[in-house]
Amino acid sequence: MKLELKKEEKDALKYLIKEELKRFKEQEKEMEELRPNLPFLAVEETYEEFLEKLLKKLE
Repeated sequence: MKLELKKEEKDALKYLIKEELKRFKEQEKEMEELRPNLPFLAVEETYEEFLEKLLKKLE
């Protein structure tokens, strides 16, 4: 399924994804200390990769 977006919609999505990536990276810095004790947090790395791939597709 391919979704056609207007330029404004695409720009808005890019902005939101970039903001989410920023928020995620800030949280990840805070969580690095906990990571050895909480292995399930590794799943969130997949979320970051997902956002970066989505952003690349929009560009």
